[in-house]
Amino acid sequence: MQSELDLLEEKATLTELKAKNAELMAKKAKLKTKNAEYIKLKDETAKLKTENTKLLKQIIEKYAKNKVDIVKLKNGLQYPILFECIKATILELEEKNAILRPIIEEFAKKSEYSHLVTAFDKKNRKFQAKCIQIAEKILDEEPIIEYRPPFLDGLEFDAFFQKYQIALEVQGRQHRFHNTSWYKDVKKLEDIVNPLTRKNDYWLTKLPNRKFKYLQHQTSDLSQDTRTGSSCPSVKEIKEWAPAQIVSFLESRNLYLTNSDIEMIKKNGIAGQDFLLLKENDLYRIGLPIGPARRIIQLIKKILGTSLMDRPSTNLVYVFIDNSNIWIEGKYTVENLEQLGGAPFLVGFRPPPNDSLWARIRDQGFEGL
Repeated sequence: MQSELDLLEEKATLTELKAKNAELMAKKAKLKTKNAEYIKLKDETAKLKTENTKLLKQIIEKYAKNKVDIVKLKNGLQYPILFECIKATILELEEKNAILRPIIEEFAKKSEYSHLVTAFDKKNRKFQAKCIQIAEKILDEEPIIEYRPPFLDGLEFDAFFQKYQIALEVQGRQHRFHNTSWYKDVKKLEDIVNPLTRKNDYWLTKLPNRKFKYLQHQTSDLSQDTRTGSSCPSVKEIKEWAPAQIVSFLESRNLYLTNSDIEMIKKNGIAGQDFLLLKENDLYRIGLPIGPARRIIQLIKKILGTSLMDRPSTNLVYVFIDNSNIWIEGKYTVENLEQLGGAPFLVGFRPPPNDSLWARIRDQGFEGL
């Protein structure tokens, strides 16, 4: 009797164990399915992260390239014939960057992508510090850094110079509510600022009732590279030339042009203004061989370079601080207008008209650097 009870108990235990085993196997199968889903999701996440990283790098590269292209294009604004076309292209690139910048900032909020944006913005921060240093030396005033005036509702200036009531704003990651631009030649400006901190023979000279200030050096002669004895006509003369005069001029130079080369130039009716704007690709397009094309371009460069050195040296380095339309004219046009004895460095310019921050600054009577 006891053995029968033991047998029944064992059967019941076995049945219970089988049920538990079946339950565990079901859970195992479920976990296996979930694990497979997890692995799949993990792979998809890794793939998405790779794609996002690639996309972010492309966006950053495109953003940086647009900024470089904008600076290059602004060098061409000195040519009236191309002004409207270049200006439209610049505005188009600035609009594209205004779209790309918030995307970069959104990625920056996520830890897995922040290192990419940090590396990108590190250059911006270094450049911002350099801009502030340059402005501080030029204005001879220590600025308030990250100044938050009440009328900007929490927005801040990168630097603010109380004496001159000038705000310095450099494009950076933190500027989510506005878009400014900054034209610069950091290397050349470093050459000016660094000696200023080491030597006493540099000083600031303030000109009354003028929009610019300049750094003056007592001993250096900026005209050391002036070309002398050049028989090249001036840019002003050439601008007035008819196509026939251009042809005669080229024939008079030792450019080794063939009759065929001359005929191609005649056929295209290149007048003086057109001649000065020629690029090597333009000459290839009209059928000139590589040799003659390059020699003509070198001649044009020589004419333009000689023209810049025609005026006697004033021993001055010009650093413009201006928030008007002066940047549109281009640095060489500024040189001509102001009758300077050397090409100026343009530091900053009027921000785009759709910039809400700068509009509010102007309403308060401030000038932007």
